[in-house]
Amino acid sequence: MLNGNPTVQNINDKVAEANQAKDQLNTARQGLTLDRQPALTTLHGASNLNQAQQNNFTQQINAAQNHAALETIKSNITALNNAMTKLKESVADNNTIKSNQNYTDATQANKQAYDNAVTVAKGVIGETNNPTMDVNTVNQKAASVKSTKDALDGQQNLQRAKTEATNAITHASDLNQAQKNALTQQVNSAQTVHAANDIKQTTQNLNTAMTGLKRGVANHNQVVQSDNYVNADTNKKNDYNNAYNHANDIINGNAQHPVITPSDVNNALSNVTSKEHALNGEAKLNTAKQEANTALGQLNNLNNAQRQNLQSQINGAHQIETVNTIKQNATNLNSAMGNLKHAVADKDQVKRTEDYADADTAKQNAYNSAVSSAETIINQTANPTMSVDDVNRATSAVTTNKNALNGDEKLAQSKTDATRAIDALPHLNNAQKADVKSKINAASNIAGVNTVKQQGTDEFGKK
Repeated sequence: MLNGNPTVQNINDKVAEANQAKDQLNTARQGLTLDRQPALTTLHGASNLNQAQQNNFTQQINAAQNHAALETIKSNITALNNAMTKLKESVADNNTIKSNQNYTDATQANKQAYDNAVTVAKGVIGETNNPTMDVNTVNQKAASVKSTKDALDGQQNLQRAKTEATNAITHASDLNQAQKNALTQQVNSAQTVHAANDIKQTTQNLNTAMTGLKRGVANHNQVVQSDNYVNADTNKKNDYNNAYNHANDIINGNAQHPVITPSDVNNALSNVTSKEHALNGEAKLNTAKQEANTALGQLNNLNNAQRQNLQSQINGAHQIETVNTIKQNATNLNSAMGNLKHAVADKDQVKRTEDYADADTAKQNAYNSAVSSAETIINQTANPTMSVDDVNRATSAVTTNKNALNGDEKLAQSKTDATRAIDALPHLNNAQKADVKSKINAASNIAGVNTVKQQGTDEFGKK
């Protein structure tokens, strides 16, 4: 202690005394054994150091020259142990992280960066020689694990994939609302990028299939109005109808059970197409036409104009029922034409008969006109008579007018009149009358009757 007002010399003397005391203290310490146990205890409690780090610190403790060095080592042990604790904590959830969707769906580069950081960190943790003793280096490794873990973007990628899938559904123009709703629910429930991408691909495939299905049934109205459908077997029409109805149900969409499997849609299209191709109406119609034309060729009473007209009707028919009707009409017309031909076949013979020769002129003309009309029908080369009724009327006209010829009646009446006239002649005896009447009855026409009557009157009158 310096009292009063010490001089410079007094101060210098005191400093010299203090330094001497310090030197003496240091000399005394060096003479004592250095206590390393506190540092070793600290090292023993540093449970997160690897063996190589512990060995390194043990060497440092044993080599320490003084207490200050041991204190520094203790501080370093604590700091490095804290850093190693954080490093171990940074990789403790590695297995959980790698099983998590945020990792599994992360961008490959980000996954690799995280894996590399973990590998490096585990390398530090598991060192057996040349240990990492720098706290900053260990902290950097832990920070790298954290930053690469935070950079994992699986959830972002999943959300992006869901957005893309949703957009694909929205713009799938050939899907019905029930299909879109079902696919949207799947997207919302998707847990992985792969699942979302699968739904997106399914949407695109389904839309393509639906486009094909719509095109495949677009001609439905034309199909059911076609000869191939109308004339098809009933079971084949039913098969087509069922296939079309199923396809149409898919197109319209069932709110509770929409079809969202592309293969199911493609199968529906294939079924409609195959059932349409299986319709056999045209084949059956062609067969019916062939049979009708064959039958037509055997109808010998038709004229060529009628035959050609019926052929045209058959070939232009669109239904088997129509063909069969034409075929029956042809048969009926052929029968009528046969009757008509038969009715006029004896015209020349008729005209040589007394019934015609002495008939009233009007009746002869009526018969001749009926025969002429019939022959006109028989010999037509254009605009043929196709009505059975018209042909039958022509036949009836020939028959009626032939039956109406009254030459025989007039001859009989003429004979009756002539006989009466002879009987009334007073100058003829019975024998003469009988002779004349016999000749009258033998006359074949009215002119003959009149001639006999006149000759008889004149001859016996002279006698």
